[in-house]
Amino acid sequence: MNQIPIYQHPFVDVFKATKLTEWSLAHKEGDVSEIYDKELSKNVLKISGVTPASNYFMLPAQKNLPKKSLGLTGKYVFITFQYDTTYLGLCDDKCTCRQILRDTPRLYGNHHQSCQFTQNLNGNALQVPLNLPYNKWCMISLNAYQILEQNQVFQSGQKHAFFLRSLQVIANLQIKGMYTSDIKYTVQSLPKEMAMKNTKDKDWFAQYSWIDFPQEQGEQYQDSQQQHQPPQTETVNKENKSKISNRPKKELKQQTSLVKAGASAKPENIKEESPQTKRPKSIIRKQSSENLANNKKVGKSVKFNGEVMRQPNLNSDLEEVKGSSSSYQQYNVDEEDLQRDIEGQFNEYRQETQNYQPTPDEILYGRDGVEKTMSQIDDIKTQYKYELEQKNINTNAQITLYQTEGNLPQGQLSRTLGFDSDPNEKFVLKPNPIMRLDRVIGMHPRYQSGQIFYNKDAKLSKEFLYSQANLLLGYYPPTQKQRLFYDHQTNVIEYLYVLGNYAFTTSKSTLDDSQKDYELTIWDVQDASCLFSFKPPLLSINSISINLDHTLLCLSGKDFQKRDLILVYSLPDMLKYKKVELLARQLSDFDVTDLRFNDVSSQSVVSCGKENIRIYKIKNNHLPGQSVTLNNTGRGKVFNHSVVDFTLNEKGQKKPSYIYVTTTCGLLYFANYATRQVDKIIQIHEDRITSLNLSPERNFCVTSSINGILRIWSPDFSRLISEVNTQQQIVDCDVNATQKEIVVLSQQGQVSVLDLEQSTFNVILRSHQENITDLCYNQATQKLVTIALDSYIKIWNAETMDLENEFTAPNDIPIKITSSHLDCTVAVGFKSGFVRIFDLQQSKLTAETMIYESPVMDIQYSPDNSFMGIFYKSSKIVVFNIEKGYQPIKTIDYDFPNDNYFSLTFSPDGKYLANISSNANNITVWETKNFSLKYHLDITGDIIQKIKFAPNSRDLVLLTTSSKLKFYRTTFNELQFMKESYGVTDMECLDFEISANNKFIFVAGREGIIKVYDYFMRGDVIASCQAFLGHFKYPIKVIAQNDLRFVYSIGEGNGVYRWMFNGDKEMPIEIFKYFEELKPKQKTINNSINTNAKSQKNAGEQEPIFSDEELMRVTQQQIQDYQQMLQQNTQGLNEIGIGNDNDLARDYGMTGASLTNNPFVQGLTQKQIKTTTTPYGLTQQSLIQYNKSGYRFEQYDIELKKVLSCSTDTTIKNNLVWNKEQRYICYSSQNIVIVEDISQEKTQRLLKEGNDKIFQIKLSPNGRTLLAFSKFGNLDGFPMIYVWDAATLKKINQIAINDSEIMALEFSAHSNMLLVVSRSSNNIFSTGDKNVQNQNEGVISTISVWDFLEGHKDILCKSQLPITVLDGRWNYYLPESNEFVTISDRKYHYWKISNTLNLQYQEGDIPKKKDPFSSKEDKFTSLEFVVPTPEQISCYLLIGLNTGYVWVLDSRANQFIYTVKVIDSSIRHIITTYSRIIIEGNQDTIIHCWPQGQGDFNAGDPQSFFLDKEQNLTLDGFPRGVCYEESGNECMISSSSGTIWFMSWTEMATVKLKSCHNPQYQINSFDYKYIPPNQIQIIQEQSDFYQFDQNYMIASSGKDGIIKLWNMFDCEFQLQFIVPKEECVAIAMHQFKPYMVSSFTDGFIRFFEVNKSKNLGRCQIYSDQEKSITDHLISLRILPSGNHILGASKHGQIVLIFVQQWDPLAIKIEQLASVNTSINSFDVSNLEPYNKWLIGTANGKLIVYNRKDFNSFQQEIFDEENPPKFNFMDSFNTLDYVDNNFTESKRCNTLDHYYSISKRNMVYNEVQEANLCEGIFSNMDLTIYLGFIKKCNYIFMRNFELHQVIKKIELMSQPVALGITPNSPFFIVLQADSIIKMIDLVNEQNTSEVKTLHEEAKIMRICPNGKYIITGGDKGDICVWNIKRKDFEPEQS
Repeated sequence: MNQIPIYQHPFVDVFKATKLTEWSLAHKEGDVSEIYDKELSKNVLKISGVTPASNYFMLPAQKNLPKKSLGLTGKYVFITFQYDTTYLGLCDDKCTCRQILRDTPRLYGNHHQSCQFTQNLNGNALQVPLNLPYNKWCMISLNAYQILEQNQVFQSGQKHAFFLRSLQVIANLQIKGMYTSDIKYTVQSLPKEMAMKNTKDKDWFAQYSWIDFPQEQGEQYQDSQQQHQPPQTETVNKENKSKISNRPKKELKQQTSLVKAGASAKPENIKEESPQTKRPKSIIRKQSSENLANNKKVGKSVKFNGEVMRQPNLNSDLEEVKGSSSSYQQYNVDEEDLQRDIEGQFNEYRQETQNYQPTPDEILYGRDGVEKTMSQIDDIKTQYKYELEQKNINTNAQITLYQTEGNLPQGQLSRTLGFDSDPNEKFVLKPNPIMRLDRVIGMHPRYQSGQIFYNKDAKLSKEFLYSQANLLLGYYPPTQKQRLFYDHQTNVIEYLYVLGNYAFTTSKSTLDDSQKDYELTIWDVQDASCLFSFKPPLLSINSISINLDHTLLCLSGKDFQKRDLILVYSLPDMLKYKKVELLARQLSDFDVTDLRFNDVSSQSVVSCGKENIRIYKIKNNHLPGQSVTLNNTGRGKVFNHSVVDFTLNEKGQKKPSYIYVTTTCGLLYFANYATRQVDKIIQIHEDRITSLNLSPERNFCVTSSINGILRIWSPDFSRLISEVNTQQQIVDCDVNATQKEIVVLSQQGQVSVLDLEQSTFNVILRSHQENITDLCYNQATQKLVTIALDSYIKIWNAETMDLENEFTAPNDIPIKITSSHLDCTVAVGFKSGFVRIFDLQQSKLTAETMIYESPVMDIQYSPDNSFMGIFYKSSKIVVFNIEKGYQPIKTIDYDFPNDNYFSLTFSPDGKYLANISSNANNITVWETKNFSLKYHLDITGDIIQKIKFAPNSRDLVLLTTSSKLKFYRTTFNELQFMKESYGVTDMECLDFEISANNKFIFVAGREGIIKVYDYFMRGDVIASCQAFLGHFKYPIKVIAQNDLRFVYSIGEGNGVYRWMFNGDKEMPIEIFKYFEELKPKQKTINNSINTNAKSQKNAGEQEPIFSDEELMRVTQQQIQDYQQMLQQNTQGLNEIGIGNDNDLARDYGMTGASLTNNPFVQGLTQKQIKTTTTPYGLTQQSLIQYNKSGYRFEQYDIELKKVLSCSTDTTIKNNLVWNKEQRYICYSSQNIVIVEDISQEKTQRLLKEGNDKIFQIKLSPNGRTLLAFSKFGNLDGFPMIYVWDAATLKKINQIAINDSEIMALEFSAHSNMLLVVSRSSNNIFSTGDKNVQNQNEGVISTISVWDFLEGHKDILCKSQLPITVLDGRWNYYLPESNEFVTISDRKYHYWKISNTLNLQYQEGDIPKKKDPFSSKEDKFTSLEFVVPTPEQISCYLLIGLNTGYVWVLDSRANQFIYTVKVIDSSIRHIITTYSRIIIEGNQDTIIHCWPQGQGDFNAGDPQSFFLDKEQNLTLDGFPRGVCYEESGNECMISSSSGTIWFMSWTEMATVKLKSCHNPQYQINSFDYKYIPPNQIQIIQEQSDFYQFDQNYMIASSGKDGIIKLWNMFDCEFQLQFIVPKEECVAIAMHQFKPYMVSSFTDGFIRFFEVNKSKNLGRCQIYSDQEKSITDHLISLRILPSGNHILGASKHGQIVLIFVQQWDPLAIKIEQLASVNTSINSFDVSNLEPYNKWLIGTANGKLIVYNRKDFNSFQQEIFDEENPPKFNFMDSFNTLDYVDNNFTESKRCNTLDHYYSISKRNMVYNEVQEANLCEGIFSNMDLTIYLGFIKKCNYIFMRNFELHQVIKKIELMSQPVALGITPNSPFFIVLQADSIIKMIDLVNEQNTSEVKTLHEEAKIMRICPNGKYIITGGDKGDICVWNIKRKDFEPEQS
């Protein structure tokens, strides 16, 4: 049955819906008039005339067909009329004529008229006579579906439907109306519009008449109708019915027709079918054994549109018949029946009919015995297409609907088990092929053609064709089957076109990008085979098209001269004769983007492109063209898609009418085909249109846009039928042949199907967005898990290959994945060093850990799931104990790592763990019982790429970079070499896999193939193997299921390839004995004979040589000596706490069994055993605190002391609070809440609870509670709410919100309730087995009210809305305080808490007549209640919009009052008080204020809110946080420039309270200036807080060119210097004079006097105006004399500045040296400041210069008259040192790079970020410095006199800055992960670290007293850190 569209429910008034009486759509002929009927009291249509054919009206008119057909799908048709005949026509597109029916009796007279209902049935027409009452209005109810079904219009067993296309009413009658509906109305249930006026004193049936046709049994109106009809009518009616039913169908003639439309009928609505019309279940029959004996030579196969139906011999007399067209078949084999046969019921069906013998002149057709003779086969030939092919198939061949299995082996195949094969027989890997490509999932977004098409075959109309890299694929969603079109393409398919049974693909013929020749391939869609391929003379192909009769092929693209060329070829010559014949060619003067043949004329081509639309016509092998006149409308437009529409003339011939052409800006052009003019232009999309498709029957048109909008239009684009927002970037779409589905291809590689019948949108195929890097198979859940560079982890059903779930880790790329062998967990290693464990059954994250901040390169589970090994890129391997909650128990480290190859493996018996070791040419094998070293293997000369234990647990297989497989056997004391196989792949072998049954090896090679070998590498000289192509570039990973059903592989640019494996899947009985026997060394002839005899035994019967327990053999004397030594070491150390003896295994990762099995420790106590494991009997903590002599190292902590920043970016909402009673302001910086006293004390208190950024801070209305919350929970797991006491600042509570983000949070008026608005953002909801996309993007907002009395966290009530709620406000001005309002984008809701603690809501009023929104982009942004005055009669609400408008609403009456535009920016915040309304803009530096109650306006009138004079105050940036006091006259406000202001509206003034650096610029430099105590004035309020180690002035500079000076104690801003448009990159403060020197990027050095805020002068060190090069100093150091300044410039100069006089300024500059590269850092020796300096370059070098002729014991101050000279002393190339695995080349120290300035020109080297170096001198030794290079996470300690590195200190992240503390052995490093780490140079284990607040830390400087650290970030934020000594507590013994 039809599924009625929503707009046709419950009924359609046809006349009213089509506006019949306006006659714009309909056509009237003759005497048709509108009159008033008194009986009905309505206007009716009267049709009069002598000739009915000349007096009629038709709806719609013939000229409007088929575009504007009625399209009514109602089951019932109701007609209200009076008197004569009605012709109701349901017309087919192809039927335009009407014929009079023959052999049908018709009755004429005054009392009985005949109603003729006609329909199309195979060219025949049917006339239905009805008896009509006289002189009565009659309503006839026609059951159209039943009429069509009874007359065998529908083919039983197939989906069917109908629609009312048009109607024609002829003379003579009066008609009131016509209606369609799916509801069977009765007289009592008639709607008002359909009912007829009934007089109260009359019976309805006495006044009117009701007729049902066909009549049903038990019809309630039957008796009432019969009593008004003469008796002879019934007799005639029965006679007519009997004649009609007995009449042969051939005699019926056509009058009108029925269209089988796209809507399908539901089977459950069809109650039963008559036996004679029942559809046969299957046409396929198996031949009987007798017929098989008679016909053994050949069997025939019937092909139904691509599926091969194999049968031995269907009928010997049935010849091969080819239909005229494969694109449309009205009747074919039932798809559901064929699927039933495939699922295993075919054998039962065959047994029922195997004894039937068809005669030569008949063929069996269906189970019900319907026979058709050979004479009827001629009729069948015109309807069906049979392609019988001759194939040799066996009798047991299985029938597959979707894919043939002809490549499977025939007959019984012999398998080779173990070593049973004949030694004389050459081994061949069998079967052949041993596997085949079964499925490809995923579509790489960068490697797709961007086109998708439905199969044009009606039977497979749901199959769509698309391309993935070099493959053409077909996918059939109902059966989840896939077809693979693969021939010889080696490159990406760049264009795809499908029409009829042909598919065309284009790709480059080679992988070489320099080769531009393109190859075009023609495919047979049914056979999935390549028909022909050739190379057209084109550099690129933009468009392909073929005409309707499939005779011409047209191409467009760029030729080799990059001109637009159009080529026309003969398609039959290509397919039949394999010949390329060029029929026409034409150069185009315009860029052609799309080209297609005219849908009407086979010789006409339409092209469009940049600013042109052109029509070509093929004539005499020429291609003349004519352009469509665009005038100025085409200027700047790019036309990309076109389609030709047509109309039907009077003869039924198609005539082109319009060319619809789309543009990249969303326009649609109506180009008149006849006049070549543009008649109309409309906007159909807001963005680039990506597809334009007319449905096959031209009932609608589909367009899509790149912004994800899919729209369905009427064929003439006059009406928008439907719109779907797919939330994807659509690149193409197509409509299937049944017009029920639309397939959508997105730019992200997703394929979705829009079901028009069910109104659903389902994603069919999903893909990763980047290359897949790894995959694993979980045996417990039978799921496949993949990871990719898009940070997604996707879980697939391995059987159906459907995506079931996915995880993502933003900003963290998964690198490696492995699956557990026993349970449903997988482990994923990430680039950050995290390892996360996922439960596939519960779809959740169960655990995560990070030991090293280094990428995870390999992960492996042990077979018993006891351990998990992780291989980090930092060459460290960590073994975790899974049973103890993933606790690390063993760390394996080795020197000389290889950066490219990392691999580890557990043996299947769980005894060993093997890993790649030093230089990737060593292997170490560890015993898992105690993780002691078992084997070490050195294969110098080969680089090991991967290792893996064989399933027999005895063999270790190695893969080398030279494509060798090496086999080693585990013996008693060594890994014994077995064999090696060279060249397993032609190019580099990238991966290998061993089957679980130890019989096969799969290898993946860079040449793009996968090879399968026998595990034992048997064969001839080269091992027997089979190779398989298919990957686009090359496979990088191959795995196999344990049951060997499938093999999976991945590669760059591809999805996941699933291969069906056909080899031996049987498991050996004893897998651990399934290995080759090792031949021992033969010493004698007898031993040789015995060995040869033994080698002939079956390997399955071989016993292992050694037992499972292998112990070290040591003498008793060795054990006694070792025990005695241990006892001596433990004497005198008992006073140091060792800990509980039971902690032994926990601390050292040793089990009881491993201890007792160790012969060295047997007989010792637990304490003695523990002593043996650590030197001197000390714990790890003791090792940190003490050295070997018992000296205790000092330990320190780093804590945050001061913060000079305020978060003012757009990611916060309102993070400023002013507590006027407690006299402090509260603001946030990142995750820190800063409470700053605004009294004289000026202290800071830092509140830190969570790790996520603070979004908003709130102070309760009663002032008792301070609250802050984070919007997201990226680090903490959930958004968090933190609550403190506002007076004491003690934490009261902490609340975690179980949602994705918190949108808003508000206190109630009495501070006893808290409103929390949160939301979840899951875009996909799981419903059953399918993922359904929510219409509102899957967003659910939760509105919860918490009982917040004294900070308690109990939920009172909550509710959810399927929209995004943005904000909410309590109504403070109600006595109950139980109401609040929330806003979303374009809606607002009133909420109330009921007495039963339930939330009730009402949607706010939005006028419908006059839309208050100014545009579609209008959205709500903020809201606030107006403080009521005594004059106001209601409580008013203000809502701000993003366009600057404010809505004024009456909240008590729920009424919209008016809207007004107040500002030009989006409204961020609305504040209302008794005296004013204040509005802040999101991008507006002006604060707007409207006073209330001060003018002449009525204070109670809401119209006067914004009528008073506006007041404005201006900030230095956009407002970010604000807090007003109760009157609204004063406030604290923060701006986006990092400034906090005090603002007064009464005085109209602003005062700057706190100034930070602009958050848009990073901090560049710092310096300290010591202030003597006598110069610091401490007021009495500060005396309790002042510390004398903070008497410093700090100068800071940023990229904004501002230098700020502030007090370190209270962060009080003192003064600043500004140089506009320049950056200050270096600062040096004079320590005993009030001067400061700074360097700027304009090349000038500026001198300032701090006390007077005065610029003393400036000078420029170097400037080359000719080269436009300006050099500037990047570092400045004022030497202890105070008059000498050393500086280093960016371009490699070292200068010395002599200050002769400071005020007035007099200086002299001397250039000391120049290096041939850029300088990154500069340092002067602390011990010898006048003799040595150190520079770090940008190309990876650290260089030390030494003063010439100096005396180290006497520091000589520089003499201006005799400038000093410096010699090169040491150069350390850290770049080479790191790249050569920390090995320094021994070279002679020469002075080749050092020259004087006069002899050399400056060389400006390019700075490379990874090669930046920095170094600092040590303060403990004259000859040592510390340095680093940014690309390596090591600190190097170097002796520059010995020219060697003496120590490497490893960090967890790359270093950014270095500092050294004075008079202590500590140095401090700032890391790239924004961590400050303090390291003891004497004891590297003695460290302390802290995470900074900066998003990205940029600079660090240590205070001269060594107690403070100052850091600067990229957002202008500055932090002061305190170094505190850690109190030592001795361990308890």
